[in-house]
Amino acid sequence: MKFEIVKLEPTTIEVNLDDEFREVESLAEEAIGIEVVDQESLNKAGSCLQKLKAVKTLIEEKYNPYLDAVKKAKSMIESMRKTIVQAIEESTYKISILDRELRSKVNLYYVKIEEERKKIEEEKRKAEEKLQKEKESGNVSVESVLATIVEKPEIPKAKGVHQRTVWKYKASDEPLDPAYTTKDELGFVIPDHPKIRKEVQDKKENTKIQGVYVYSEIITVVN
Repeated sequence: MKFEIVKLEPTTIEVNLDDEFREVESLAEEAIGIEVVDQESLNKAGSCLQKLKAVKTLIEEKYNPYLDAVKKAKSMIESMRKTIVQAIEESTYKISILDRELRSKVNLYYVKIEEERKKIEEEKRKAEEKLQKEKESGNVSVESVLATIVEKPEIPKAKGVHQRTVWKYKASDEPLDPAYTTKDELGFVIPDHPKIRKEVQDKKENTKIQGVYVYSEIITVVN
């Protein structure tokens, strides 16, 4: 999206209605003092009305252009604000989508590495059990010894990001431990989430709360 930002130079508009106000005050005294009772006073009233109209026209013609300019500037600024806000929202929305998709790719790669690591550890464990049995029987093979010598895959590190394990929880099939419940404003019993959350964060996989299933997720954090 392209848009042009117009630089508005500071402008000082001096509005001085002192002369007009003095004229209005003078006409007010004149108008208030007129009592229409005869031809002469009628003529004075007509003359005063003409003066009032003339001053009103003078004020409007002199200062309405300033009001129009302010209104136009306000409209232009509001239009510019909407354009900029729209551009920001569209850009940040696209960035959020790209960020989420790329984080997902990174997470999947780390999950793959973790699965490979666990597979190698399991193979090593089985190889060690086999070697131990062979040692007990006195018939150790070279293949069994070599099978226990494996290298774990290193956890890759990416510049600008790192992995963090977060611990979460959800309800299990069991009833929730009453010690981890509270009451809402209406008196209904509900889970005490702050208490449960603190317990999960403190004890992680060692959390033991009836009715709560604890699990972990690996997330990608941008440095």
